[in-house]
Amino acid sequence: MSFAHSNISLTVVIADDHTVVRAGLHGVLIADGRFTIVAEAGDGLEAIAAAKHYKPGILLVDIAMPVITGLEVVEEVRRWSPDTKIAVMTGLQNRNILKFAIASGADGLFLKGDDLAGLPDHLVAISQGETRLSPSVQSVISEPSVHDDLTRRERQIMFGLIHGGSTSELAARLGISVNTINNHRNSLMQKLGVHSLAELMTLAVRDGLLESISHSEK
Repeated sequence: MSFAHSNISLTVVIADDHTVVRAGLHGVLIADGRFTIVAEAGDGLEAIAAAKHYKPGILLVDIAMPVITGLEVVEEVRRWSPDTKIAVMTGLQNRNILKFAIASGADGLFLKGDDLAGLPDHLVAISQGETRLSPSVQSVISEPSVHDDLTRRERQIMFGLIHGGSTSELAARLGISVNTINNHRNSLMQKLGVHSLAELMTLAVRDGLLESISHSEK
């Protein structure tokens, strides 16, 4: 993780586990002239640490990240740096994961195959309070899913459960009681038509929700 100071108003943290992707995004934003990259992170924990330290104007983060997934990073940064706007850029084109990213609190969502020429303008708009989804993302998420009826909280809890979080851990992370976690868990299982954690995991595997974990070698 590399840090640098700057006086420019629109500060950015770039979080991606691929060095070449970080370098490409860094080059595009610096060439634009409206951004300063204050940190780069190669895994989820580094991304959270950088956001806590700098409280940047924008966090640009991948979903498939080592240690902690990008979706969990979004939720944590929402807690620790609520004024930071979060743009997700991912190579994953799974509609369920993309919908989870929106539910987690992402302000912008882009695919790595999108044209980067428009990215600076999108990030400026996001910094001013707009929500931006690229046309390719809109096309993917327009397809219906069995998960569409889940509330934002239910999505968060489902994601935590399928990635190994205990009820007490989820309660602590989300700042709600264990009873509330259990109520949401029962509700989401009823909506999805599953009756156990094992069935929920089977559904998650079927729908590609575990793709958000990166297995890249460091």
